[in-house]
Amino acid sequence: SEIPFRDRGAELKAWSTECAYSTELFGRLTVFALGYQGTREALSLELPESRFIGAASMVIFKGTTLALEYFIDDDYNESDGGTGNSAGTFTTQLSYEF
Repeated sequence: SEIPFRDRGAELKAWSTECAYSTELFGRLTVFALGYQGTREALSLELPESRFIGAASMVIFKGTTLALEYFIDDDYNESDGGTGNSAGTFTTQLSYEF
């Protein structure tokens, strides 16, 4: 009852699933992944209703990984108070373990 949704309290739900495949590419450990995430009645938390994810990462040096990720967010419909729009985001991450 503390988080609104359609003039009543929200019954929040969220889930995530991801599938990954590891292999060697150019002699380096590489991971490809696909995922899907979703929410229900989480508009007030500014979360998308659904998100599709594609990612790849490669160990480029010992302890150093380069990761690329692209996701497409679908907002809640206008009838639920959202915009009904979709948006794509691309991220790059360079990480070092020590």
